[in-house]
Amino acid sequence: WPRLAILLAAYLPLFGYLELPVGPSWFWANIVTAVAVGGMHILAVLERALRGDEERLGAGEFVVMHATMIGLYGLLSQILGPAHPEWVGGAAAILALASSGLWFFFERRDPVAALNAAGLAFTLVAMALAAQFDGRVVVIGWAVEGAVAAWFGVRAGNAPFRFGGLALFALAASRLAEGYFSGVVLAGSILNDRTAATAVLVILAYVLARRWRTEAAVSDVESVIPTTLHVMATVFSMMWMSSEISAYWHARRDDSQARLSEELMRSLCWGAYGAALIVVGMWRALAS
Repeated sequence: WPRLAILLAAYLPLFGYLELPVGPSWFWANIVTAVAVGGMHILAVLERALRGDEERLGAGEFVVMHATMIGLYGLLSQILGPAHPEWVGGAAAILALASSGLWFFFERRDPVAALNAAGLAFTLVAMALAAQFDGRVVVIGWAVEGAVAAWFGVRAGNAPFRFGGLALFALAASRLAEGYFSGVVLAGSILNDRTAATAVLVILAYVLARRWRTEAAVSDVESVIPTTLHVMATVFSMMWMSSEISAYWHARRDDSQARLSEELMRSLCWGAYGAALIVVGMWRALAS
């Protein structure tokens, strides 16, 4: 905890100080200063882990590790943003790699510390995707990252990872659902970013649902999660079919029967999809 106080005392003035000096002569000096401050605190945590004591890292070291890496990214984004905004996402990706290194370092020494480092790596990856990309590329990245975190949480029996991964997965789903039908006509038929993001989300939802259903370590309270994931996958599948059918018939709107044909095709696709789900559910004995 004293180390955390020292970290905050070093970081907080930098956030105000680095707004003032600008220009090429200050650029690398500011980066070196921020990295040096953060690096010293990470090395202190590693030194504590390498002492060989029977006592493992405590909550104070974990808070320092998270605050150091997230704060360092905040400083670097503040430094890089004005002159090189295209580098901000790359800075988060580099810090995510460093956090992955911490993850593997702690893997056999301290499982709890390894989980904290893994969560930090996932957080920085999400920040990198949000800073570097926009649109549905972020959806794919967040969905994959959330699914990996949730999968890892189920495997390790770690509730924060399970629900944290699900929260990020839900965030990706809400981001995809936002304005899903806007720009349908402008997107290419079938092969477009909306189709790719929907396919990734649906496949990952089914994979996670299967993992949750077959994992014996998960409590009965979480038995509703597979059903929720199945429902979400179904909703997005129907949304995708509807959007593609609308795009197809919008290009043929001059046809006098276009509106009727669109509704008929939508009903047939929904019916066929529902029948397929019923058949698979009966075959797999899955009520959801």
